[in-house]
Amino acid sequence: MLSLLALPVLTLAPALPQERIFLTSGKILEVRRVTAETFEKVEYETESRARGSKDAAEVVKIEHDLSSPALDDYVAGLALMEEQGDFAGAIGAFDVVLEDQRLMNNRRLWWVKPYALWNRARCLAALQDPKGVQETVDQLLREVPDTFFYAPALMLKAETTAAAGDPDLARGFYRDLARAVDEKGLPEKWRAWSELGLLLLDDKKTPATRQRELQAMAEKFRGVYDDVASRAEVEVGNAMVQAGDYAQAEGFFRRILESGHADDRTRAAAWAGLGDCAFQRGLKALETDTEKAREAFREAALAHLRVATLHRDVRRIVPRSLYYAAVALDRMGEAERRSEAITIVRRLSQAFPNSSWTDRALTDLRLKRG
Repeated sequence: MLSLLALPVLTLAPALPQERIFLTSGKILEVRRVTAETFEKVEYETESRARGSKDAAEVVKIEHDLSSPALDDYVAGLALMEEQGDFAGAIGAFDVVLEDQRLMNNRRLWWVKPYALWNRARCLAALQDPKGVQETVDQLLREVPDTFFYAPALMLKAETTAAAGDPDLARGFYRDLARAVDEKGLPEKWRAWSELGLLLLDDKKTPATRQRELQAMAEKFRGVYDDVASRAEVEVGNAMVQAGDYAQAEGFFRRILESGHADDRTRAAAWAGLGDCAFQRGLKALETDTEKAREAFREAALAHLRVATLHRDVRRIVPRSLYYAAVALDRMGEAERRSEAITIVRRLSQAFPNSSWTDRALTDLRLKRG
């Protein structure tokens, strides 16, 4: 039995570590506080007040202590972005943060400005606003020139520009990234990301040639830059799906998800790839085995719904995944699943009213807008 005399001791127990550093190895460092972070290294202080540091190339992300009341608007922005998917509302909250001069001049909260700008750029990317992304990233790099987010921000510019249908400008941003490795000393892995981005935008290569080069790139970087290798493998899997080799593609996607090295975008793409493979299995099984088809469509819906619910800020593929989740449920031929499919289409229509995937969903499920 717990003695009442022990209670005061329990209340005086040391506080838990306030901040966390996530490493590419999968390890998480729990520290008293992060004292500095740049594109070169991350410095920290442990609970015992010992000092330490990690090369930025080893760090995936950093979680700062959010308990200060001064951070209420920032925390609200994070909640809107990560929990509710309200990216426009989140941008408004981050703007309030950036306009708060007392907060911006708070030396203890030195990290808030780059994080608010970085998350603002992510929200604009989710809203498919490449110009807004470029302007916010440029502000971030101008006002915090050694930011930990330097390379990810250039990547974000390139990816959103490519998604908006301007490959020439996107190539320029990828070249900027490689140039920054030489001129600013960014970690070498960002040259690898630039190489991959340029390969994916090379429209002069045949699909077969691109697939061979992606496979070679995955092998080249595996064990060196595993996150780059995983992304290359996702694109190899997508090429296999396009070629109709669904069984082999599924193996690729599952290995990526099990590896533990993929970033959020890559994991979202891998889940979407698994959903695509299951959907195609369902279509094929319809000819001979209705129950088998129904199970495959169920797998497809679950995989695509995982993209839409757990990877909401990977906005480029969310509308597509909502479409396939709805169509897969509808194909199961059950009244309850049909109702679920209609709910998903309504959600798609509200969140992405101008998307071509919304139009396709309404047409394929024989629904009217509104």
